[in-house]
Amino acid sequence: MFKPLIQRLDDMHHGNGGGGFGSVFPAGFGLPEISAPVPEAQVAFTGQRPTKEPNSILGEALGRLIHLRPENDKLKTRLKLIISEVTQVLQKADALAEEITQEGWSILERKHEAILKTGRDLNAQIPKLTKQFAEAQREWSTSNEQKEQRRQDLLTYTERKRNLSQWSTKQEIQDADDAVENARGAYRQAIETEQQDLREMARAESELESCRANLAEASKVELAISAEMSGLPFFDPQTGLSSQVVSQS
Repeated sequence: MFKPLIQRLDDMHHGNGGGGFGSVFPAGFGLPEISAPVPEAQVAFTGQRPTKEPNSILGEALGRLIHLRPENDKLKTRLKLIISEVTQVLQKADALAEEITQEGWSILERKHEAILKTGRDLNAQIPKLTKQFAEAQREWSTSNEQKEQRRQDLLTYTERKRNLSQWSTKQEIQDADDAVENARGAYRQAIETEQQDLREMARAESELESCRANLAEASKVELAISAEMSGLPFFDPQTGLSSQVVSQS
């Protein structure tokens, strides 16, 4: 049957537990067992509760008090009284500490699930954005080649017009003028198309790089949360310095 610590100490005083209350125990003598409630350990990052539970606030306090061996009866009485008072207060302190710990753990769990979802969503976009960027690159490469071809066409027709014979007919001159104007119009259109494709390629590249950057940042935050949940230090992979990315607020 469980007995409160004070009663067990009193039993010791009356010879039921070995030495008297306040006596000096020989080396190797086991101290009386403390049956104070110990708060449940914080859940580890793996989702498994640690097998080793931390000392409770009450257990640590009583562990020190029971090592005291007063000989004076008044001091013995005062020690019994303080142990009783401390037990009541620190049991409440242990319960509060456990509640706060569990609240912090719940916050970390929610943050971890949120950043995992963010990371999954971003990672899922990478293949699509990579494909879009590659297609935009091909489109721009094609339009850039066509622009260069239209420029060469304009140079060719301009040179032909310049080299017309002085004996050319009005129709031949008109045909040469029309060819130059058509080539100039085609070149202008090719420039516009190339510029449009260039802007589209830049947009696709920006979206891809932005997604990659956000994914890298999400990865960094996930590592920080994981470290905090595991009780391990987190080191920023870019700076190598300890970083406080996550708080429980």
